[in-house]
Amino acid sequence: MVIGEGGLEPIRKVLEEDVPLTEEDRRDLTHQLLVYAEELSDLYHAATERADKMEAANAEVNRTLDLLRKADDHRRKLLAALVRAEEEERKRIASDVHDDPIQVMTAVGMRLHTVRALVSEPEAQEMMERLAVTVEEAIERLRFLLFELRPRSLDREGLAAALREYLEVTFSQASIEYEVENELGVEPPEEIRTVIYRIAREAFANVRRHAKAKKVSVLLRSENSGVLARVRDDGVGFSLSEVETNRPGHLGLSACAERAEMAGGWFRIDSAPGSGTSAEFWIPLPG
Repeated sequence: MVIGEGGLEPIRKVLEEDVPLTEEDRRDLTHQLLVYAEELSDLYHAATERADKMEAANAEVNRTLDLLRKADDHRRKLLAALVRAEEEERKRIASDVHDDPIQVMTAVGMRLHTVRALVSEPEAQEMMERLAVTVEEAIERLRFLLFELRPRSLDREGLAAALREYLEVTFSQASIEYEVENELGVEPPEEIRTVIYRIAREAFANVRRHAKAKKVSVLLRSENSGVLARVRDDGVGFSLSEVETNRPGHLGLSACAERAEMAGGWFRIDSAPGSGTSAEFWIPLPG
């Protein structure tokens, strides 16, 4: 290429220096100018073609981003609908349990106390007492079922309060110490709050069943336009391969990961035999 062999330098010298040109020099100069013009034209067309390709690529990227935004919006709406449907069903069952079985069992207990007062034989009184205790235990179990279905504190007092209440109810009898550190700036929306609560509960269940822990700590923190939650225990720990192969006893952790991913977040486990376990997950907030 002429430009590559000296570029415009020979032409510039001819134009700047008042040097007489022979006919052959003129022909060479004309030829070089024509070649240079042709190369400039080729460069212009190549640059235009590349610019067109870049514009098409940018348009495709924008279309892809738009599809991703729409898919993310659809996922959020689907998650919200699923969470609402699940929680509404839980509320309906809880209402049915409260309005019928608990009230019936309470009435039975009151009648047993009345009948026991009318019975004189010690053996019959003892039997009535045992029946009354059984009824009270059944009522307590039904009330715990109500709590399991949907704690009122989750709506009235927020996520941290609901987690503290659950830990108090489930860990106090097991003599497991617990703490909840709440660093959230604002309370998450209902759907996100519910997802985090359900995942944390499953992590608590794994601690109670397998960890043999003496202490559990919970952290809630606003991070990267979402909520980061961490459940850490000082228990026996386990090999992460048990989770990766879905061995019995750790299937609940796989469900935690699925629930977090469905919400657009992630779920991670860090554990080793004898070193305790840390379950950490992040759920994005609607933006």
